[in-house]
Amino acid sequence: MNLFKILLSITSAIIFSMIDAAFFLLGEEHLQKVLKNKLPINDTVANLITGGLSSAVAILLFSSVKLYITRHYDIYELSIIDALGIILGTAIVIGLYVLFKKI
Repeated sequence: MNLFKILLSITSAIIFSMIDAAFFLLGEEHLQKVLKNKLPINDTVANLITGGLSSAVAILLFSSVKLYITRHYDIYELSIIDALGIILGTAIVIGLYVLFKKI
């Protein structure tokens, strides 16, 4: 397997998970408060709505990035590479969160 192709293949999944995790960290709490104040819903439903919105936005951006990469480069289409990218992207966001929380 070509290392460059693996790195390109994993990039879109990393971007997806970073967007998803960042939205979860930065916007979820505020959006849940707004939803609970405006709609007659409980915490569980507010969590489901914000999780769904976060994933939807991340998937839209993920598909755009992946489409761009596949049009310009030959990449591997393997679920394991996407899964590793999601784990790495989430770890990056967690690392940045911990780093900036200390500052």
